[in-house]
Amino acid sequence: MDSQEFVEKINKYIFDENLILYKKLFFNTRIEDVKDPYWKKAQSLFDSLPEENKEIFFEIIHQIMVDTTSNLFGVLDGTNDLGEGDYEFSLKNGDETFDACLQDYFLSYITENKK
Repeated sequence: MDSQEFVEKINKYIFDENLILYKKLFFNTRIEDVKDPYWKKAQSLFDSLPEENKEIFFEIIHQIMVDTTSNLFGVLDGTNDLGEGDYEFSLKNGDETFDACLQDYFLSYITENKK
């Protein structure tokens, strides 16, 4: 698997599948069944939204996922820093080292596959 394939798999198995999971959870969970205090607040917020804003809610979640992943890839690529210190990371699959373009590949993939 090369860097571009890795980015595509991240998108498919983390973004797409988790967004589907979040939608199922928010649309199918009854507030009275929720035990976790954080989830109860999140579910209450979602339930209070008008129907036309619920899709916007998921668009916001998706954008947060994109921003976070982009920043993480930037750190791994060496284009984003972690504050003080000079860090050099490399990501490998077996003996193959991914090139330092994960953030670029990721943002290109997101732009090309915008839904």
